[in-house]
Amino acid sequence: MKCSNASASDLHYPTIEKLKALVERAGGRIIRSGTFEPKLPHYLAYIPREYVARIEDEEKRAELLRKWDEVYEKWKIGAEHPPVGWLSAKR
Repeated sequence: MKCSNASASDLHYPTIEKLKALVERAGGRIIRSGTFEPKLPHYLAYIPREYVARIEDEEKRAELLRKWDEVYEKWKIGAEHPPVGWLSAKR
């Protein structure tokens, strides 16, 4: 799943189809699965800026603060979280 404002530092998750295939290849049996819309901002989960500001390495701190500010701006304009897949499986 890729959104138009994704960046190289974004976490990438497998699709529900790939996750199901992985479970089955590992010998599991899928009991049920589905998706839901969390209706949360895409960038809701973040490390508080004041924690980033405590990083001692000046170069790394500056880079991470710049990224933090970019993400915060996207969150303020309402970037949405994509649908979330889930499944229950047994061995």
